[in-house]
Amino acid sequence: LLHAGFSMKGDAVTKGAETSVYLADSMDVETVTGKYFVNCHETMPSRVAQDDGLAVKLWKKSEELLQKYL
Repeated sequence: LLHAGFSMKGDAVTKGAETSVYLADSMDVETVTGKYFVNCHETMPSRVAQDDGLAVKLWKKSEELLQKYL
């Protein structure tokens, strides 16, 4: 996506899908839910990603931008 959409360098598709495939297929995380993973390891999201006020603003802006398609 980075290369095709933005002319940016990025990893191979297989590398990009690695964590998603791990989460979908691994028995190690079978009962894990609501967590954030990077490179197949649970980690804390950035401080910005944990900002509930910012999440509300993003949601409202998304609704505003998508309204014409509803």
